[in-house]
This record gives sequence, C-alpha cells and structure tokens, in this order.
Amino acid sequence: IGTFHTSCALPEGSATDMTEKDILNNGSFHVNHHNEDSRDNNVYDDETGNDVDTRIETNNGQLSKDVITDDIVRRKAFRWCQDSIGGAWLDLQSENKLKISPVGGGMSNYLYLVSLPDGMTPVRSEPTEVLLRIYGQISKSTLDFLVHNSVVFALLAERKLGPKPYGMYHDGRIEEFIQARPLLPEDLRKPEIMGMVAEKLAQFHALDMPLCKKPRWFKSLLRGWIKDIQNNLELNKSVFATLLKMAPSFDLETEFHELLADARRLNCPIVF
Repeated sequence: IGTFHTSCALPEGSATDMTEKDILNNGSFHVNHHNEDSRDNNVYDDETGNDVDTRIETNNGQLSKDVITDDIVRRKAFRWCQDSIGGAWLDLQSENKLKISPVGGGMSNYLYLVSLPDGMTPVRSEPTEVLLRIYGQISKSTLDFLVHNSVVFALLAERKLGPKPYGMYHDGRIEEFIQARPLLPEDLRKPEIMGMVAEKLAQFHALDMPLCKKPRWFKSLLRGWIKDIQNNLELNKSVFATLLKMAPSFDLETEFHELLADARRLNCPIVF
C-alpha cells in the first residue's frame, strides 16, 4: 500500500462532460499531489476569502502554538520565492507586494497561490505564480516524513508525474501551480474519467521508488489511529460522552488484528 496520495484534476473551466478522447487529446488531464497524506486544516473567511488564524484547541480550551497567520504566510512566501526562484521575485521590495490567495483542496497542508504583482514580467523564464505549501500537523507525525516527502515529490516531478519543485524547506515548499480543479463526485461517476484515473494509478503503482518494500505502512497507520482515538477519548471525555454511550462495545484491538490477518491472506504485492 503506497503512502503517497494523489488527486486528479481537470483544467480550469473544463466542462465535466468532456470525453476521455477529448481530455487526452488536449493534454488536459492532470494528476497532481496538492493533497498529499494529510487532513484539511485551512479555515477561511467565507465573505472576504482571506485566511483566518488557524488554531488547534487543547483539552483545556487553550490555543496551541500551531497558528498560521497572514503575516506568517507572507513572510514565508516572500523569503522562499526570492531565495529559490530569483529573477523578478528579487525585485520585490516588500512582502506586501505579493498577491496571495488561499487554495482549497488541501488536507493537512496550508495551500496558497502566490503571484507577482500586476505589471511585473519575468527576467528570465521564472514563473510568475507558484503554489506555496506550508506543512500542517502531518509533518510532525514522523521523522521520516520530510525526507520521504521531498524525495518522492522530486522524483515524480522528474518523471513528469507531478508539479515542478522550486524550493524545499523543513516546514514547506514552493512548487509549480497547475491551473486545474479537483474532480467532483459527478465526475468520478463517469466511466471514461474513472478509466483515466485507473490508468494513472497503475502508472504510480508501477514505479520503483526508494521507499520501504516491507508491508508495514498499513499496520503503522492503524496503530497510530487507535492511539489517537484512545488519547482523544481520555483527554476529552465530556466531548465524547455521547459517542462512548453509543458505542461501548467497540473492540478496536480485535478489529485491528482481524484487518491485519485479512491483509496477509490477500497476499497482495507491495507497491508505491
């Protein structure tokens, strides 16, 4: 079971009734990984479109230090783009000159479209807009995350299976912005589109990536989820009182071992 999640997208403004032939001929079917291995922590003001401070409450009601503010986003975007892209980005005198807007579709990463101000043109061939990704809580979950994430991202880009990287940092990166939209549920019900998704997924499964070939990810993932559930139930008993009353007979350990036994019986190959 691979640990790298992909999402599929159609070009901006595409009709959802495009045929498989239309999409392939136009080169307009993208597989991107703007949604990798995470959960959506982004909170935005619905009226203004501006990002609101994202805070995680602890069990005693206090705000944690995991806060992403507009100032933080601007500082990172300004510094990273100047350091890693150069060109016209170096001519910016202030971080406030950047055009920044939130991008939906992430899962635990904070995603933003960062653009040069109107009227500025590239000095060479540098991009005028990029995707800014600030890692969320998932980056703190394992020491291997940053290494594996960066290596996989770079290799997929080199093989033309993902966006081009422009700069990588311990708490995020800047990458090529692909003008596209995520597939909607009604798109996924169309056999011609799902056929393309299956073909792309097969391409990923066929890759030989420098990752662990032992079937340990599934076990580690489930064990982590069980631990999170147990910790949350213990720390937030009042919040989860209703859940505890509804499901007093949950035996997660037994189900965990049954799932592992089922997985072993399937004897599936380990793929990316």
